Amino acid sequence: MPVSILIDTVRHRVEVTAGGILTGEEMLTAQREIAQSPGFEPGFDALFDLAAVSSVKTISAAEIRAVAHNTVFGPRVRRAFVTRNTTVYGMMRMLDAYLGDRGGEVGMFEDRATAERWLDRS
Repeated sequence: MPVSILIDTVRHRVEVTAGGILTGEEMLTAQREIAQSPGFEPGFDALFDLAAVSSVKTISAAEIRAVAHNTVFGPRVRRAFVTRNTTVYGMMRMLDAYLGDRGGEVGMFEDRATAERWLDRS
């Protein structure tokens, strides 16, 4: 899965864009890359644009739990997920459930512009 990560220090936001086939290992790798990115702060909000993800390759509940357990974001951030794929939507909802109180505010969106407006709100 091609993944790009942008740390926007002006907007205090991490933007992750992914496409192709999504795997659990790639989710964990992206998480580690975010943590090591220059300028990253755990209090930054996050935009996960998964609109170009075509399918999910057997991501286990254990992998989703690992992503939640190892979250690099603080407990008060806002996370916006962009997808129209019902499987990806379900996986991100599972992630939200595993994050629990540490997950901050989560929004699910079908388009990036709406997600960005939600993140930009004061």
